[in-house]
Amino acid sequence: MCLDNGAWTAYTKGIDWDVKLFEKALGKLGAAADFVVAPDIHQGGASSLALSRAWVSPLLGQCRKVLIPIQDGMSPDEIKPLLSDRVGIFLAGSFEYRWRSVALWANVARSTGCHFHVAKVNSFRRMETCQIYGVHSFDGSGPSRFASKAEQMGTGLKTIKRQPSLLP
Repeated sequence: MCLDNGAWTAYTKGIDWDVKLFEKALGKLGAAADFVVAPDIHQGGASSLALSRAWVSPLLGQCRKVLIPIQDGMSPDEIKPLLSDRVGIFLAGSFEYRWRSVALWANVARSTGCHFHVAKVNSFRRMETCQIYGVHSFDGSGPSRFASKAEQMGTGLKTIKRQPSLLP
């Protein structure tokens, strides 16, 4: 189980992110979560990184792992010094940026030994891409919103379980 910070939902609803709600969820679920996604600003670049960075240390005191949301415009040189076995990568940002840079961030994760998660994986093709690049985990709401996606992705998951990664 992971605990997301709720920033994406706030962004899509056009409302301010609710820090109190996040802190409440963190208190209830943070210790049991496989990872917690640090607060961020959708497509916020440097501002998003500054916000996430400020939360890393406090979150590490309350959970196993913290993932830093990667947004459009962030560079590996900015992120690498923060990464460890307890601080990883949550590839977010715009659709175009996410899929254009998945190989780059996979290499960063591999070189630092950190956890690598990709957000909004809503097709079998994207699941295959995650497997090819050695992504540790991913999420997507497509199957819960569209029955055809659930069937497609369910079949895809069975196939992916049988296919080992081709990367070292």
